[in-house]
Amino acid sequence: MTTRSSPRRRKAVAVLAAVMLAAGTATAAHAADPLILDHGHIDTFHVAVEDGELVLSLAEDVTGSHVRHQPEDVLLRVKEEAWTEQIPSQFPGSPAGYVLPLTQDRNLIWPGWDTNGVAGSGYTDVSIDITDVNGPGDIHLYTLTGFGTPTSLLQDGGFQLPGTIREARPAHTHAQWTFSAAGEYTLQVRATATDPDTGATLTSNPGTYAFSVGDGAAGQPQIPSSLAIHGLADHYHTGDTVSLTAVPDVATDLDHYHWYTRDNAADSWSVVPGLGGAEFTGTADHDGRQIKAALFGDDHAVVAESEPVTVHIDDHGDGEEPIGTVLTVTGAEGHFHPGDTVELTAVQQPATDLDHYHWFTRPDADATWSLAGDAGTTDTYTFTAQADIDGYQVQARLYDDHHDTVATSEPVTLHIQDHGDGEGPVDTVLTVTGAEGHFHPGDTVELTAVQQPATDLGHYHWFTRPDADATWSLAGDAGTTDTYTFTAQADIDGYQVQARLYDDHHDTVATSEPVTLHIQDHSGDHGTGGGTTGTVIGNTSEPRLCLPQEQEVEREVPVTEDFSLVLDHGHIDLFNVTADGGSLTLDLKEDVTGSHERHAPDEVLLHVKPEAYTDAIPDGYPGAPAGYLLPLTQNPDLIWPGWDTNGVAGSGYTDVTIDITDVDGPGDVYLYTTSTFGAAVPVLEGGGFELPGSVREQSPAHTHAQWTFSEPGQYTLTARATATDPAGGGSITSGEETYTFAVDTLPEAAASATGTITETVVVGRTADGEECDLPGGAGGAGGDGANGGLASTGTPYVAGIAVLGASLLAGGAATTALRRRFFGPAV
Repeated sequence: MTTRSSPRRRKAVAVLAAVMLAAGTATAAHAADPLILDHGHIDTFHVAVEDGELVLSLAEDVTGSHVRHQPEDVLLRVKEEAWTEQIPSQFPGSPAGYVLPLTQDRNLIWPGWDTNGVAGSGYTDVSIDITDVNGPGDIHLYTLTGFGTPTSLLQDGGFQLPGTIREARPAHTHAQWTFSAAGEYTLQVRATATDPDTGATLTSNPGTYAFSVGDGAAGQPQIPSSLAIHGLADHYHTGDTVSLTAVPDVATDLDHYHWYTRDNAADSWSVVPGLGGAEFTGTADHDGRQIKAALFGDDHAVVAESEPVTVHIDDHGDGEEPIGTVLTVTGAEGHFHPGDTVELTAVQQPATDLDHYHWFTRPDADATWSLAGDAGTTDTYTFTAQADIDGYQVQARLYDDHHDTVATSEPVTLHIQDHGDGEGPVDTVLTVTGAEGHFHPGDTVELTAVQQPATDLGHYHWFTRPDADATWSLAGDAGTTDTYTFTAQADIDGYQVQARLYDDHHDTVATSEPVTLHIQDHSGDHGTGGGTTGTVIGNTSEPRLCLPQEQEVEREVPVTEDFSLVLDHGHIDLFNVTADGGSLTLDLKEDVTGSHERHAPDEVLLHVKPEAYTDAIPDGYPGAPAGYLLPLTQNPDLIWPGWDTNGVAGSGYTDVTIDITDVDGPGDVYLYTTSTFGAAVPVLEGGGFELPGSVREQSPAHTHAQWTFSEPGQYTLTARATATDPAGGGSITSGEETYTFAVDTLPEAAASATGTITETVVVGRTADGEECDLPGGAGGAGGDGANGGLASTGTPYVAGIAVLGASLLAGGAATTALRRRFFGPAV
């Protein structure tokens, strides 16, 4: 983030009453003495159902934990430190503005919204309507998905307020905000919550939210206390132009300056005639000359003064001609394969005694050069070729002893080609066999992917979808071989299956045409005990028709002995740290089964579903090129684990370190965040990306991050929290806790404990309602095909828990009711 190099006129922040008058609203005016928040976690739009009414308020974790206020009683302060002139062109608000980043900056406010307060009410589909924005500029609101892509959060797909935010289910969300200009903004907001089952709605109270953006506290003009001098070069040559700018420490309407010079520190200062503004222009003609600036108030008294700066003149007095050499980069000829070592060399012609270089790269000829910081300062640059740098350009620059550039090479272009086995691109056609004809429920289906012609590649993934219009889903239980075996079930009739072949870089090299599964039940033709059931009427035996009928039944299913709750989506504060009575507690908090439900970590299984898998992690991001990704911004279909230390607020033990001391699993676990504009940024102490490691929150905070698991399987994380009193230095430590993730499929082992779930099954009934056996033994609770789902392999644990995790946890009240019946009361 850069500070602007020259001051702009900006009005001081007006008192809130004036703000409201300027907004011209009929809503309640702000308090004369509002709570001013200039940093910390804030749920700006907090929506909850209370006593049958929808309430819109503001919640914050600055003055306490989840403290709620009327919106009109709070002023949200966007400090000058939020200003940046480096917003990339593809980001809303480019090129400059006040940015509140998606990931929390402890020095700035972190405004988001929370609709978890509607969970359990039935009114779970919430729209937050920002109907009017009044202020000196524009407000952009958006998020970053995946790896730094700006993505709309507004229903109309736009990025600029006013607009409507919709949360179709209870959620807690943060976003990136950009204010284009300094000044006072007011937002008129109202929320509507809908019952998705009945269509009934509740509408909240209106709320007026005020933001004060840029320098100035409410109603108080700012007077600078010091000046900085910008623009001074390391050295000048005789006759060069010296251009300087005076920058006050706060923005101000004052604009009357004087500039002073002296030949050395022993001389007296002399005012420079003709310069009354913030800019200085002079000629470099005296080595050691000092320059300073002073800013004057309306009464022509000095209000701020800079420290002197000194002009250094260096004409390189060796009397020799300027260095003349041509720089050429060698080593980029031809092409490379991913994984090759590339060594580029800068060659001088003619050679000189200079040996200080910098290397620069850019994606293409139209992009800006970036310093290759890992290249060092020698005449060679060595790195590993990767597929995604194909077409990149590289340039070398040679510097003299004063770090002036004396020679720049012509760019060279990198050509990266992947020939598979080195004999040309992989060229094979993939066909799936084994799906011909039809199957009966209970049959074993074995599909095989066949290469024509055959290659040495043997890494596959299998995908399924219900029909040709649906999206493909990874069949996580299929493994990575050329065969996929599962049990046919009636409800997968019409499903499509596809195989994909991958090379050593996990790039897709061949995709099969889909095959369609045909599952038929011939009503006894292939079953045991087929035929209709005879019922005696009077003295004759007359066959009576047995008809299928849907019926809700409770069925026992196995559950794991170790976990009383499985979470596969929703907002989770994985590491929830609270201090009470001199002791520290580390547990887990979630908003899936209710609002802020707390559990012992070892009683919860966290399911990272197959949908989290991606083979498109860009180079430079932890876990590239493929893994199971839980994104920084919430995907409502996946778990969203973060951590919350706001529970230590007010205890004095506010500096919290969460030590993940051990990770046990089949692969690596990466944890990181992204910068304001998308680059990977460490969150672990020491700067690493891979767990184990420690997360430190020096003040109470609520944080989310991006997680990547490199392989499927079960992972356990061992963690402990320590909280320190920053004033006294004393500390308290929590007990050690264990967290378990099941990545891709759930564990196959079933335990002896059981619970019940309610499901719809098909049973036999005669026309007068009597029970009968359907032909062929079809239907019935717990029989073949009762579990359903292509991904199931018939393992009871997967069937029972998957139903709970994937279906029943989708609704707040229903989930809580089922959980109590299935597991017992919440803990």
